[in-house]
Amino acid sequence: MKKQIVKSLAILLIIAMMCAFIPAGKVEAANPTNPAFELTGGEGKAGDTVQIKLNLKEDTTFQDLTLGVYFDTSKLAVESEDDVIIGDNIYNLLGDYTLTKVGRVEFQGCDPRGEDEFLVKAGTVMTINFKILEGATGDVELAFKYDTTETQLTTSIVKIITPVESVSLDKTSLEMTKGDTQNLVATVVPQEATDATVTWSSSNTNVATVENGAVTAVGGGTATITATAGDKSATCTVNVKSPMTGIVLGETEVNLVKGQTKTLTVDFLPADTTDSRNVVWSTSDDSVVSVDNGRLTALKQGTATITATCGSLTATAEVTVVEYPLVGIIAWVSEEEIDIGEQIETIVATAPENTTDDVTFTFTSSDENVATVDENGVITGVAQGEATITVTANDEFTSEFKITVTDKQYVPEEEEGTTEENGEEAVEEETETSSVLPKTADIAIGAVVLVMIVAGGVAIFTIKKNKRTK
Repeated sequence: MKKQIVKSLAILLIIAMMCAFIPAGKVEAANPTNPAFELTGGEGKAGDTVQIKLNLKEDTTFQDLTLGVYFDTSKLAVESEDDVIIGDNIYNLLGDYTLTKVGRVEFQGCDPRGEDEFLVKAGTVMTINFKILEGATGDVELAFKYDTTETQLTTSIVKIITPVESVSLDKTSLEMTKGDTQNLVATVVPQEATDATVTWSSSNTNVATVENGAVTAVGGGTATITATAGDKSATCTVNVKSPMTGIVLGETEVNLVKGQTKTLTVDFLPADTTDSRNVVWSTSDDSVVSVDNGRLTALKQGTATITATCGSLTATAEVTVVEYPLVGIIAWVSEEEIDIGEQIETIVATAPENTTDDVTFTFTSSDENVATVDENGVITGVAQGEATITVTANDEFTSEFKITVTDKQYVPEEEEGTTEENGEEAVEEETETSSVLPKTADIAIGAVVLVMIVAGGVAIFTIKKNKRTK
């Protein structure tokens, strides 16, 4: 500081000496009475540095310059000479600036060449870096005064921002029912914060909305309400209950065939209900249809009522089970004559074809010395002769046919390609699936009539081609 004072005195002495040589007639030249100066403003919070500029808006001729920027020392400070920057357009003027306790940054100068007038180009003549002091609040007015008469030409404002330190809510959680409204109150500290405006938001507007602190429960679930001021915020957790008003089954009338299964679905009203969705299932007749967690199993012909219960709410479905009992069978083979060692499969059809009964077949041969039949209905030729094959279903319905076993040489069928016989090309005969009933009158002509009469219509049986093995 001492060095600065010595420097200032030396410069002032030089100025005095220079000005002493100015001709008397030229000293009387007056400075402009209202030069076009502009002082910029700024904003910041305590501890920040705000840069203020004093600008000359147009080229102006001066005899000397005395520029002063006045400020409130209780709120602003200029801490060092580096915080005052002289503009290039007056840098070569012989002068200096001073900082006084009354809150003034002052620059004084004149042309060191001793000219009576000098031109200052438009631009920034002085830049000042003000530090905002701790505890400072509100707006600080800066005033610019010109020449020794201290004519005030312009002012500006340094806006001191008071930041928000904290935000709190009067409730941190809310228990609500759909349709209700409750109010939240936000407190901002400090109250004199520059921007204490509170903005509100909801994490899930399908659950809860908020407007100026008024929270409305929209749907079941959980949402977080946030109150924000500045860069601070506070939250409140909102739990919204949506009572269940009813349950509905996906189907109220169900038709099943014995053995068939089906799963019933449940819709809850309203869809956003927060009540327990645990459903208890029951059937009015578990011999007709059983139910397990909504899965139905048809057991026998009849009707039953399925009831779904959730809390005090119920929903029902009527289930009808139908059966197609077995009324007859018909058995045959695709060829009634086989060779010794040859095998052929028994074909069996039920009436009705879609019977719901569990059917078990047994196969017997009238003479196992001629032909045998295994549990799968595969017949094997044993010796030349004739045997009757009997098929029984569920120990109740029977069908039989005759099989003739011959002792001729068995020639296997060619699986593919052609063979030449007697010098001529022999083409393998294609065997197609047969859709005719057995030809032998002894094999169940009566059974065919029985099936047709009982079924109440024409029963069509598809006979597959049977492979023969030897």
